[in-house]
Amino acid sequence: MWKSNLLIVLIFFPWCLEAKSFTPSEVGRIIESVGPDASTKFISLLSDKRLRKTDGMVDFNITKPIKLSMEKYSHFTDPYASKLAKKFHKKWRKQLSLAQKRYKVDARVITSILLVETSFGRFTGNYQPLSVFASILVDVDTFKEKQEYRELPNSQKERVERKQAWAVRELKAISNLTKKYPSLDILKIKGSYAGAFGKCQFLPSSYLAFAVSHRSRKVPNLFDEKDAILSVANYLVSNGYKHSMDSKGSYDSIYHYNNSDVYVKTVLAVAKKLNKLP
Repeated sequence: MWKSNLLIVLIFFPWCLEAKSFTPSEVGRIIESVGPDASTKFISLLSDKRLRKTDGMVDFNITKPIKLSMEKYSHFTDPYASKLAKKFHKKWRKQLSLAQKRYKVDARVITSILLVETSFGRFTGNYQPLSVFASILVDVDTFKEKQEYRELPNSQKERVERKQAWAVRELKAISNLTKKYPSLDILKIKGSYAGAFGKCQFLPSSYLAFAVSHRSRKVPNLFDEKDAILSVANYLVSNGYKHSMDSKGSYDSIYHYNNSDVYVKTVLAVAKKLNKLP
């Protein structure tokens, strides 16, 4: 039951959605949105046959998002989840201690985030981040022409605009990633329907800013436990984590990771259970 709940609540794969290629006009719209700084490689990716557009991204990311609740997240503190967390914490104790020493972030908070995000890599998603954000961008244009959009309250229309702007920012981040890491094949990377990827579920912009490799001068691999651990710690300290898991700065940094009080409370609850480890 815990595993099935996690699959539904955490990643929620809309596997039934139709995948198809972007049209030439859509490709043009994507390139225009990124602007003159779009890298040559980024532009070429949009014509790559591996890139598939997925319908339904507006619903899943904007108009009909999954609403988090403590009840839906309660399985993260049940005995099975605690067992997984303790096993991971013990196995990767050395790397977690290194991250805690380097970034001054409690190792148990790092473990907790990796549990809540993907169950330590068990559920990382099956969508191309580039496809997710490109699909949101072009489908919002179409959505704005529909009666459904015109009937939305202004607050919801503003959300549509914010999410489209968010998609553009992430597309620009992907373009910049192709410049910073030329060897990175972004189309091989799969993530959630929200465009986050790796065991720690970073957005492309977060990967660009906070991803860390445990190997000098190597491309960070967020599907690698060592890199995911260091990257989570770097993310948190860069966004205000201070002193202990109970500080306001720490709460705010975890909230920045996922803008939900339910998420923060769950992460801290798991971490405090781990705090009882010898």
